[in-house]
Amino acid sequence: TDAQTLDKTPRFNLQGRHLEYADFSGSSLPNADLSRAYLKAANLSIAKLDRAKLSRSDLSGADLFGATLTGADLGRATLTGAYLRDATLTGADLGFATLTGANLRDATLTGAHLFFATLTGADLRAATLTGAYLRDATLTGADLGFATLTGADLRDATLTGADLRFAKLTGADLRDATLTGADLGGATLTGAILGHNAISPLSPDQAKDQAAEFSQTLQGLPRYQGQQGVANLETRSRRHLTAIRQPVDFSNLKASTACLGDVPKIKPLNCGSRDDPKARQETYKIWLDLACHDDAKPAYIVKSLGKRALFGSEFSDFPDFAILLADNLDNPKTCAGLAGLDQALKDEILAAAAEFKTWQTENLKAQSQPAQAKTQAPRR
Repeated sequence: TDAQTLDKTPRFNLQGRHLEYADFSGSSLPNADLSRAYLKAANLSIAKLDRAKLSRSDLSGADLFGATLTGADLGRATLTGAYLRDATLTGADLGFATLTGANLRDATLTGAHLFFATLTGADLRAATLTGAYLRDATLTGADLGFATLTGADLRDATLTGADLRFAKLTGADLRDATLTGADLGGATLTGAILGHNAISPLSPDQAKDQAAEFSQTLQGLPRYQGQQGVANLETRSRRHLTAIRQPVDFSNLKASTACLGDVPKIKPLNCGSRDDPKARQETYKIWLDLACHDDAKPAYIVKSLGKRALFGSEFSDFPDFAILLADNLDNPKTCAGLAGLDQALKDEILAAAAEFKTWQTENLKAQSQPAQAKTQAPRR
């Protein structure tokens, strides 16, 4: 179902209703208003909730197995312990949502917005987070093994003790992310952006306090109840404690990993400087490929890339990427994703490219006149 059809679908209004333990399995509720609804332990498996409004709703322990929530609004929703395996959350808004201990295994979160979301102890194994916006998200102790995070924005994210074994972080932005105790064995970081990352192990006292907090956060989940559940949580907490007391091991990354960022030379990272045009182009190539193959309407990945590269307050970080996008806007054969964008987004890309070109011209003039100070790259 495309966005235009959904916009014409009457909104089913269940705002603020008490629907604990309700059975909506297999229901078709596109565009429904379930904001502030109480859906604790509700059964929404295989439900169709595309573009549904679920902001500030309580979905603690809810069953959303295989549910479709493309473009849904789950901002500030509570999904503690929710079961979202195989769910589709493409382009969903999960900003400030709480997904502590949630099961998102094999879920699709392409282009999803997870700004400041809490995913402590969440299961994201083999999940697809291509182009997802995870800035300032908390993923302490989360399992991201074999997850796809190509082009994801993880700036300032907390990945303390996270399991990232064999994860694909190609072209991901990890600047200022906390990687203390993270397991990166077999991970791919080609074209990833690193810099100012916390990678040192915690002191024994800090680690003990952090592990206790981690355990306390998860202990209320149903799967950690009973004798066996308590034993499983103790085992998990011990593993977490061991991890955060160890330095990050970069030796088991996928061979010849190349990345972008001002970080110490840690083999096999081989990070190039962000000021190195060659290194930047490696990352841009990955981003452009994502944008060109984004055939969703609306283009969730392009919008996610745009936040960091074009239209945000940090425009000056990668402003030349705007020109690369602009040059591929009207080329449906090689870049269908950009060619199919709505005109408003195309205009924004063209404006960003023009602004950078103007800055380039002014800066070249300044360079030819040593007495004059160089202008700064534009910010939007």
